[in-house]
Parts: sequence; structure tokens; C-alpha cells
Amino acid sequence: MKSGSVEYLRILGFAGVVLLHVNSFEAFVPFNKTGFLIDEASRFAVLAFFMISGYFSKELQRDTFWPFARKLAVRTLTPFLFFLALYFALNIAGLFGRQRVWEWDDILRSLISGGPAPHLWFLPALLIGSILFAAGRLFLSRWQLWVVVIGLYCIGVFLGTYAHLLGHEYPLLVSRNGLFFAPIFLAIGAAFRQHEISDVNAALLAILGFAIHTLEGRFVAGGYPLGHDMSFGTVLLSIGVAAPFFTRVKYGELPLSSWGADVLGAYLIHLIILRTILEIFPSEGLLYGLLVATATFIISFGLSRAVKAVRPLAVLVS
Repeated sequence: MKSGSVEYLRILGFAGVVLLHVNSFEAFVPFNKTGFLIDEASRFAVLAFFMISGYFSKELQRDTFWPFARKLAVRTLTPFLFFLALYFALNIAGLFGRQRVWEWDDILRSLISGGPAPHLWFLPALLIGSILFAAGRLFLSRWQLWVVVIGLYCIGVFLGTYAHLLGHEYPLLVSRNGLFFAPIFLAIGAAFRQHEISDVNAALLAILGFAIHTLEGRFVAGGYPLGHDMSFGTVLLSIGVAAPFFTRVKYGELPLSSWGADVLGAYLIHLIILRTILEIFPSEGLLYGLLVATATFIISFGLSRAVKAVRPLAVLVS
């Protein structure tokens, strides 16, 4: 039986993804500060997906490791490659984003970054991170695994958010990938199976994490009024937001929780919906941005469920 509380976290994560992408298209202008805060508060979103995967992961034996890796590769790369090709085709046709000519090196990098659809990075990151995490659980002790995943995350933060303070600038794909950012959140998700955090402590972690993450976004990352990806405060923010949902995992099915099964499809589709709404109904302002986010959220879920109803296509959104 699926856990309704975890499905709620999945749905909340998708809502966060939509909101931060609405801000990335500057739909909240001239309310830049509000858009920035909404963006930064939503940065737990994709990390919640990693934690959910970690929560439901199982420790493998040597004889089950490669079958697991092959099965996961099929499940993640099938929708990834289909939607990557779709977004490339739409862009080349001038129907999605700024039309451009894609070189072979761009296409190769897109296998990690998502190319014209940067949100697709989640799927190869989930594949790479899950294989690394599973291998770590198989060959390392628990404390060694935590040292490795924390070390990888710190490297990613310094290659990303903190890079320009050290006099460097790197493409986003160098830091935002399954090597640096996925393993730690998979490990945190798995840890929630043995440990619970009280609602009070979770709230304190979320508030502290949001404060640190927002300060890093404003004074370190250098992208204001846009939010930024992972940094040190993001870990606390993500744990604080996710903890109450994992604590209530035993509650079983809950009202509307069945929509959690449609999050992947909605996630893969939503940028097409968002861009279409922005182009058909151009405007700006806080209310406009929230209405665009709401419409994108609802339509993406509906379209995901419609695609899933067509049996040959269901594998692309499941």
C-alpha cells in the first residue's frame, strides 16, 4: 500500500518545481523580492523526490546489484530520452524556448543537463545517484558512506553556489548532477526509515535552513532575484520540510493522495504547459504568477493522467 503522506510530499515537491520555474521566467515582476523568496523556499522540491526514492530503496546483495541497475536504467532513461527528444524537436521547430542550432557537444551535455529542458536533469541524476548510493551501501560501512555522500555534496556546493567566490564559474551541469547532489538526499531518505524528527524540530530545521539558504542565494550565489540550486542551507530546509511526511508514512491512503502517482508525468510535461500559458497570456505581477503556477499545476496533472490512460504511452509517465 502506498503512503498517502509520502504522496503528499511528492505533490508538494511538484508544486515547488512549478513555482520556482514561474519565477525563472520572471512572471512575478515587479515583485522581485517576493518571487525570490518563493523561489528559494521551493528549492526543497526535487530533493524531496530523491529522499522519497531513498526512503523506498532496499539494500542490495552482490548478485542483485546489476539487475537493479539495469532495471532502473530502463525506467529512468526511457522517459528521459523520449522527452529530451521531444523538447529538442519543439525547440528546433521554434515552438519551445529561444530557437537555436544545437551542436553535437550540446547534445552530449544534454544527457546530463537536459539541454532545452533543464528540469530533465533529475532522471539521469536519479540513475547515477541511486547506483552510487546502492554501491556505497554494499561496499562501505555506514559511517564511511555518510562521509562520502557529505563530501560529494560539499564539492558540488563549492563547484556551484560558491564557485564565483573562489574566482571560478562553471556550467550548471558540473555541479548539478547525480554525482554530487543525489547521493546525500537518497541517504537522508533511507535514514528516515530508522529515525523520526518531531514536528517542532522539523519546523525549526526548515526555518533555519530557509534562512541560511536564502542568505546564500542573496549574498553568495549571485543570481538574485532568481533562486539558486543546492547550498548548505538547502539540506536543513529539505529535511525540515520532508520530515513530517515521513513521520506519518504509516497512515496509508489519504484523500487525493492517488494523484502522487501522476507527479512524474506532470513534472516531465509542465514546462511545455508553463511556456504555452506565458506566451498566450503575457502579463506580470504576483497574482499573475500565482495564477500561472496554479494553471500549470492543474493542467500538467490532467495531461499526465490522460497520457497514462493510453497504455502504450503509460511507460513514459510512470
